[in-house]
Amino acid sequence: MKKELKLLDEDGTETQLIESKHPDWEELSDPCPECGGTEFRHFTAEGGRYGIDGDVVKRRSDYWNSKRTLLTQCLSCKAVLQRHPAFDLLYELEEH
Repeated sequence: MKKELKLLDEDGTETQLIESKHPDWEELSDPCPECGGTEFRHFTAEGGRYGIDGDVVKRRSDYWNSKRTLLTQCLSCKAVLQRHPAFDLLYELEEH
């Protein structure tokens, strides 16, 4: 599955954002469907509820927590197995 989104800046600059997921790959415990590799470049975004207790910052584990994959890429063959469109706004993907 692949989706392409276009972002248009105020000055007319167009940026193409890509969302994709390899149809034969589910999660990090699965080998790469392209080459069988088992090591990946993996970026995530994470959020949760934090608070201060005295001088200590605490993260509440009993409260809503969010973790989203931004990119998973096989280190052996460089196949992109999962890509969130926000990845392109935060990082540049080295295609080589």
